[in-house]
Order: sequence, then structure tokens, then C-alpha cells
Amino acid sequence: MKNETKLTQIQQEILVGSLLGDGALAKRKENINARYHVRMGLLHKIELIYLYNIFKNLCKTSFKESNVYNKKTNKIYNVISFMTLSYPCFNDYYNLFYNNGKKSIPLNIAELLTARGLAQWIMDDGGRDGNGLRLYTNSFTKKDLELLQQALKKNFDLNANIIHVNKKINSSQFKLYIKVESMIKLKLLVKPFMLPSMYYKIQLTSPNNINKNSYNNNNLR
Repeated sequence: MKNETKLTQIQQEILVGSLLGDGALAKRKENINARYHVRMGLLHKIELIYLYNIFKNLCKTSFKESNVYNKKTNKIYNVISFMTLSYPCFNDYYNLFYNNGKKSIPLNIAELLTARGLAQWIMDDGGRDGNGLRLYTNSFTKKDLELLQQALKKNFDLNANIIHVNKKINSSQFKLYIKVESMIKLKLLVKPFMLPSMYYKIQLTSPNNINKNSYNNNNLR
């Protein structure tokens, strides 16, 4: 029964990390249960299938590949996606992460974010930045990022800076940068929960099969 369906601990932790990244929750109507949806560029097929396998007990159909037109870039991209059915177990997370339909960071993010969730967030939106790590958080406000910055410090003792995406313009977009001195601690923390193909993001291996000019997930937002 849908009303009796509960998320496992692993599903809860990964859902939080995914919502910080490429994952989304949606409701068709306000009085209808929420559903979980993930869409990524085809380059990230391995990661999406990994997520699908974690949530497939809540899905009616499998993942699928399709073409999506992006108005901003005037290009068509190959994407892969899946969607769960609507369940009451997603409603609490929808209420926490969405304000008038727009994704935001809940005030209790420190209570929700675990090492597994952090690993998922990095797999979604992390990237090497010199000897540190950047987290693309363009869709969140500076106040949201301050909550994330505090959670990283409180939960994992990781030091992060909030940086303008483009200092040359009056930009309201920011990213988080995890400092070099925190990288050893970060690697030990998240490696057990990351796909080996994603280790390059935390500088454990080189991205020997990644096309740097390939489609970036940010274009889907």
C-alpha cells in the first residue's frame, strides 16, 4: 500500500544528497503526493542507473533515454532519466526542500546531511577546482549556501568558502569551495559511498574517459 511505503535509511540519505544536486521532487497538485525525478546528461548514465537501482522499488517504469531542447543554449541534448510514482513518504522532503515550488535549503539541513548524502551531492554537482573541490550551487541563494557551509563544518569539520560564480558581473549565483586543507578528510569520508567512476571528482584518479566539452548537467536546470 502506498500509504505504508517507507524510504529505507539509504534511500533517505541519498535523496537528501540528490536534492542538493540534480534530483527533484514534484507534485502535480498541492493535495497529491510528491514524486522523485532525476534527469542527467547521457554522459552520467552510470550514475543515473545507480540511483535508479536504489529507488526502483518505487518506480513503475525503468529509466529512459530521450532528447531535450534547451532554450538557453538553443541545442538538443541527449539525456537519461527516471521518475518514481507519487508516495506520501516523499511529502516531508518536498515540504522541507521546496518553498512555493522553488527548491531551497531547509533550516535543519545539518540534521539531514550524512556522509552518504554528501557523496551523492558531490557525484551530482562536484568538480575538481585546483587542489580543492567546488560544488555547483548556482540555483541556491547565498543564505542557502550559508546553511550548507555551516552543515559541512558542524557534521564533518570541513571548511568551505562561498564564492561568486562570476565576480565580473553583479551575479547572484554562488558556488561552494571546499578548501585544500579539508580534502584528505573529505576523501576518507565519502570514498566508501562513491562510484569508482566518480573518484576523479575528489582527486583519487584522473578522468581518463571524461570529455571536458561534454554536456554539463547544469544545462538541464
